[in-house]
Amino acid sequence: MCGLETKLWAEKKSVLSKELATILVGLGALKFGDFVLSSGRRSPYYIDLRLLPSYPSALERIAEMYVEVLENEVGLGNLKVAGIPTAGLPLATAVSLRARLPLIYVRETPKLHGEMKMIEGALSRGDTVVLIDDLVTTGGSLLKAAEAIRASGGRVEHAVVLIDREEGGSENLARAGIRLHAVSKISELLSWLESAGGLPSDKAELVRAYLRGVGRS
Repeated sequence: MCGLETKLWAEKKSVLSKELATILVGLGALKFGDFVLSSGRRSPYYIDLRLLPSYPSALERIAEMYVEVLENEVGLGNLKVAGIPTAGLPLATAVSLRARLPLIYVRETPKLHGEMKMIEGALSRGDTVVLIDDLVTTGGSLLKAAEAIRASGGRVEHAVVLIDREEGGSENLARAGIRLHAVSKISELLSWLESAGGLPSDKAELVRAYLRGVGRS
């Protein structure tokens, strides 16, 4: 992108982040409490994106956001998208249909029969694959999926998520040669919701304190 295009896209992403925050609050997907994440960490907040398939209009709009990130930060030429189990699969399916891109998905465990594959769908050696997931914490699930795709001959250099929880995922992926792209970061969502009166300041500060603690761990 040239300088002007980069600036315009940054402004557009800011608008998308605000829209995303509104959608999440409307669905009741942003929750506060004491939650254990898939990474094993305890968190004072949880974003339940598994709700999205139950709301087709919201899912469709979210898929459009993913496609906009793909168009502006990755490019849509000669790509396949890969869904990460389990929350990433319906999102990747919606993105595939919206962008008319071929879809594959990574199994959590290999099949115990037939070809005992980890990858479902048509993947040929040298195919360029973009990982699609709902959010990223430490990046463990994305790294596992990338390893499986690469072992099957695919090329993985990009991952796109709806929300970056800002807990080291971007850095961990970068060390594996994968660039992370997110529609929004959790800090951006919090700032917008707090300024718009949609989130009490004490809850916003609770999450910020948590993120500061993660940064020191």
